[in-house]
Amino acid sequence: MHVSQSLIQAIAPDESPLLQLPAFTPAVVAAVEQDGGKNHWTIQRFMALPEQRRRQLCIGDGLLKEAEYEQAITFAKKLPALKVEAAFFKVAGEKHVTVSSLVQFVVKARIAPPGADLKPVDEKDLLDEDPDESDVDALIGRKPGRWSQVSAKKPAKAQPNPLAHAPYYPRDYSPRWHLFLADAKQGKVIIPPTTFTELEKTNEGGVETLKLQFQAPPQKGEYTFVMHLVNDAYLGIDIKMNVRMVVEGPEKVMHMGAEEDEISEPDEGTIALFYSLCI
Repeated sequence: MHVSQSLIQAIAPDESPLLQLPAFTPAVVAAVEQDGGKNHWTIQRFMALPEQRRRQLCIGDGLLKEAEYEQAITFAKKLPALKVEAAFFKVAGEKHVTVSSLVQFVVKARIAPPGADLKPVDEKDLLDEDPDESDVDALIGRKPGRWSQVSAKKPAKAQPNPLAHAPYYPRDYSPRWHLFLADAKQGKVIIPPTTFTELEKTNEGGVETLKLQFQAPPQKGEYTFVMHLVNDAYLGIDIKMNVRMVVEGPEKVMHMGAEEDEISEPDEGTIALFYSLCI
């Protein structure tokens, strides 16, 4: 059972995400969904309805009053739902992902509250420029950023996510997003979650850059993962999508240094070790 921090009671896995809306009761949810709970609605689907239709479904005897409806809509329009604009794998300074290389999984996303009218994405915002060659910490992934673990130092420009609507929770709570990769065939998490709590462009509708960093498998080939972007405060806004990574042999690397360099044994817990055990 998932405990939603938006409610005083727990929400069972088979219950509707609409119960997170203020003043929404099972009776109101049933009036909206109109199918006996066979196909639960997300808040995004509810907000996609024309305003007049939403009012017809929600307001009435035994349902919502006008003030309650307005409160629910105000909350829904601030729901911190993310929209993924692009997701890809890259190796800094290279055109290909090669065996045992240090890979970045880059996700370009932006806050898209239900019903929001977002402007088209600037193609430049979907690019991911490599750090300067003199910035060693950034190149090896040692420099903390807003996509680093929660314990990392917070950047000065980052803005806290809006607090969760949690009137019965004992303290203020800022929603967190957890990004990780899984292998559906193996039924395992391949890259453990990276947690982030801040966004630089939350109030601007701008594109955020989220990253995971890991070691590529030691064998070339095509690998399919499932990306999970999970919110820990709200139901129905998690993102799940398939992503594909092509790992090439060393012959694809431009400006190779020395092929005779020994490839070190993968560290315990890395993706390289996982695949060396699986293959």
